[in-house]
Amino acid sequence: MRLTQSVAAVAACAQLGYALDLDVTSSDSIRTAASTLAHGLMNYYQNNKTDTPKESIGTLPWPLYWWEAGAVWGGLIDYWAYTNDTSFNDVVMQAMMAQTGTDNNFLPEAYYSSMGNDDQAFWTFSALSALEYGFPDPPEGSPSWQTLAVNAFDSMAPRWDTATCGGGLRWQVFSTNNGWTYKNSVSNGGFFQMAARLARFTGNSTYYDWAERIWDWTTATGLIDESYRIYDGASTTDNCQEVQQLQWTYNPGIFIYGTAMLYNYTNGSSVWETRLTGLIEQVDQTFFQAEDNATNVMVEAACEPYGTCNNDQFSFKAYLARFLAKAMVVAPYTRTAILPLLTTSAQGAAKSCSGPSDGVTCGQKWYTEFDGNYGIGQELSALEVTQALLIDEAPGLMDHNDVKIKPATTSSTLKPTVSIGPASVSGITSTSATATGAATSMTTAAPSSTSTGGSVQSGVPHMNVLIGEQRRLNRHLAILRVSKAGLHPKLIWKSKSVENATEVSMGRAIGIVSVECELASYDAGKAGGSTEKYTFPRHVRLPLINRVFDPFLATPQPSPNTRFKMSSNNESHTGPGGSEAINTEIITLTRFLTEEQTKHKEATGDFTLLCHSLQFAFKSIAYYIRRASLINLSGLAGSANSTGDDQKKLDVIGNDIFISAMRSSGRVRILVSEEEDEPIVFDEHPNARYAVACDPIDGSSNLDAGVSVGTIFGIYKLAEGAKGTKEDLLRPGTDMVAAGFTMYGASAQLVMTMKDGPVNGFTMDSALGEFILTHPNMKMPRKRGIYSVNEGNSLWWEDPVKEWCASMKQPEKEGGKPYSARYIGSMVADAYRTLLYGGIFAYPSDKKSPKGKLRILYECAPMAMVFEQAGGQAVNSKMDRMIEIVPESIHDKSGIFMGSYDEVQKVIDIHNKYKK
Repeated sequence: MRLTQSVAAVAACAQLGYALDLDVTSSDSIRTAASTLAHGLMNYYQNNKTDTPKESIGTLPWPLYWWEAGAVWGGLIDYWAYTNDTSFNDVVMQAMMAQTGTDNNFLPEAYYSSMGNDDQAFWTFSALSALEYGFPDPPEGSPSWQTLAVNAFDSMAPRWDTATCGGGLRWQVFSTNNGWTYKNSVSNGGFFQMAARLARFTGNSTYYDWAERIWDWTTATGLIDESYRIYDGASTTDNCQEVQQLQWTYNPGIFIYGTAMLYNYTNGSSVWETRLTGLIEQVDQTFFQAEDNATNVMVEAACEPYGTCNNDQFSFKAYLARFLAKAMVVAPYTRTAILPLLTTSAQGAAKSCSGPSDGVTCGQKWYTEFDGNYGIGQELSALEVTQALLIDEAPGLMDHNDVKIKPATTSSTLKPTVSIGPASVSGITSTSATATGAATSMTTAAPSSTSTGGSVQSGVPHMNVLIGEQRRLNRHLAILRVSKAGLHPKLIWKSKSVENATEVSMGRAIGIVSVECELASYDAGKAGGSTEKYTFPRHVRLPLINRVFDPFLATPQPSPNTRFKMSSNNESHTGPGGSEAINTEIITLTRFLTEEQTKHKEATGDFTLLCHSLQFAFKSIAYYIRRASLINLSGLAGSANSTGDDQKKLDVIGNDIFISAMRSSGRVRILVSEEEDEPIVFDEHPNARYAVACDPIDGSSNLDAGVSVGTIFGIYKLAEGAKGTKEDLLRPGTDMVAAGFTMYGASAQLVMTMKDGPVNGFTMDSALGEFILTHPNMKMPRKRGIYSVNEGNSLWWEDPVKEWCASMKQPEKEGGKPYSARYIGSMVADAYRTLLYGGIFAYPSDKKSPKGKLRILYECAPMAMVFEQAGGQAVNSKMDRMIEIVPESIHDKSGIFMGSYDEVQKVIDIHNKYKK
């Protein structure tokens, strides 16, 4: 029995016997279901054990990011409020207090350097819920919920950036982070909701002024269009002219609750009512009617139907459900539109919660039974939509007078009915409650058309200090990165200007990097013209943040003995001795594909969506290969593939992943895989325009030895009138529209080319969960003295091949060197090395295998396309151009010679000599 069949059988048995019991008309049933889901969610949480490092308490296991933990605790605060179940309160309190940071604003030391504005906002949402629902006060000596929320807002306000796009928050806090050049809806929506909730709670009108300003900027920029669609974001590189039009559920969810709060704050203003109504109607159309079999059921429309959601996106539906429910309280007129959507979605979620091993594990899709896709995000989403039905049992929201708010009444005024504290054009005074209840005053500059947001910007892109946030010195000091060459650490100083900076020597270390420097200081200009001087200690010891390849480092690092001076504002971004500049303009595969699509006006987006599904398959295979030895996926599966080769367990899994990804893309009509005897025809997509040929895991015989393996693929566009048969794929490689391969080694490397286009290389950054463009426009050298061939087969070679191989071992001229032999035994690994360094890879046919051993359709042809478009050549054993060969069957075989142009030409010339 195949491994995946047995797994599927277990899942099917679990579904037959179990499912989450939910009667949406019974509060008791809903509470019981919510309790089951909350306990299921907490089963994933491990970072509260006695041996958990302090900085990890309250966070979730990798690969989930810091922000999502904050979202989980917010969901459990709501769970307490809706059910009065205190089971998790102590855990929630410990987690929230562990991540407040030394400035009590949710900027903890361990996650500070990688902080996004949206990350901080999600933790602040949780503090605001605790504040509004009267969650138990933090322990004595800890900051109050109001202090945390106000401090977080005050730390974000100076980041409002009018220098680009006329305003708005950037996605990332620091210019060294991927996403610095992106202004997205979730960051600005988070700031908007924080302002709206603080305006209602405190009665301070300046929070309202901020909320209005954020809304006006978001709509003016086009992130919210005239139909109330909310798009993902826009880049500062073109001053936000081109809006990325992906739509995610959490963006309107965040804006809906902020808008509902302002509707209430303004006593039912018609302006905010119109906006709130428009948002809800658009959400209904976009996310609750996305699938024919999912009427009134929430769907993450941008990725869920295609099977391309990542770990972040699995949880997005939770926040739309959460904030729709909360909106019904502060804007009661919305109930008739919202409640039916939540009810139907909760019923669908309950049906999906039927997975193994407990029978109530939740899947992603709420319009099917358990779909096999489970995790924290899916569990949280099911909890949120289920407990949303208990919203009427939650305590009334509190305000600064500790009184429950009253339902809004209809009014056209935009001004608040209650205001506390003085306000002025240039700034505000906000009330911040301390742990003991005493009020303290904190001033935050209001935005203006000429403001720089209170931040001091350096002329050097990677130097940025946010003085207005009054952070500790060691947070300003440095971010440690690791370069491409040799994993040598580099210190990146973050300051306005540097005085008396002497040379800094870099050392190699593991775990802790010690950096020695002479006394250095800087003056940082503050608002109002005053300055503040900081002094660095002589010896700085910083934790090693990242010891893997870092795509942000654009150029090679000098040797560890190189000494260099720290850059000042007027120096080049590339330091002496070749030290690297910081590349903040990161191109992910998703961005690359989107930008390529915009170059072709005739493009429909089908090819882009297909490539996104391919990307998901590559990531999934890479994950299982990394964990193979840990989860018993090494060894044979006990079956054979289409050509009689023994299948590894990972061959079976990789094949199933590919089939699932191609089917769910909706853009593939036919799939040919090495692991399948016959083509797979997706009859459910009769109008799909593409065919894919693949070897899911090439070189799998090397897996148990830890040798790099890979996936090879070719994409064909079907001819008009194609019926979806294997004959539709018996075409030369010149008909491919794209081809490439992914190598799974120390990191996953994707090489991809499109018809008549350049060859581009992408590296998988596990921390980001993204393929990053690291090798644009790859070109091979015309010649290189490296050859790669299995000489163990030489006994059966034809004479021309023997002569060519013998010539590799002889210097071309007196005093020269023979070629170097480099053979790994895994085609993708050998091919990737040859592509990078030049030389030749050969797997010739021989007397034992007259046709050769490599498959034309999904090994030879895709590789030939890559090598030719990188400036090389690829021929078969008859010296015919490989990419022009038409396979006789889907698993037809051939020999191949491919590599640098001149190296392949030598083989051709020797064969031509024999023909004469």
